[in-house]
Amino acid sequence: MITVFHANKFGDNTKGYTKVAEVDVDTINEAFQLTNNINGSWSRGPEFEFDGDKIVNGDYDPRIKVTTDLVISKRTGEPMGLRSTSSGDVIFDSSKYWFLVPMGAGRTGPIYKTHGDTVAIDNFDINGFIYNEKEVA
Repeated sequence: MITVFHANKFGDNTKGYTKVAEVDVDTINEAFQLTNNINGSWSRGPEFEFDGDKIVNGDYDPRIKVTTDLVISKRTGEPMGLRSTSSGDVIFDSSKYWFLVPMGAGRTGPIYKTHGDTVAIDNFDINGFIYNEKEVA
């Protein structure tokens, strides 16, 4: 089982995280792929309604368990799907936390030399953490 955490403030590891999904796959690569919106919404069911139309959700996968509430659209009153897993997010493979290194820690934080890499970290905290650019073996 792979657990996916999204940064509360996109691309900023210091502002905390939300546990968004548990994915019943073997690798972090599979979990990353399945929690991206390509042909629908990975966080919605096999079908959903949008503006009165029934949509077949090409990104639905029964191996994904959404672990947070979906936001309700003020315009339509319908649930909105979660964003794609991306830079700044963290994926846990049951033994290691993997950080998808963003450009830096928000607008005022340091720029990370390892941006774009996926690295194992040993100090993940759901309330936010400082990335020290040292990969944990």
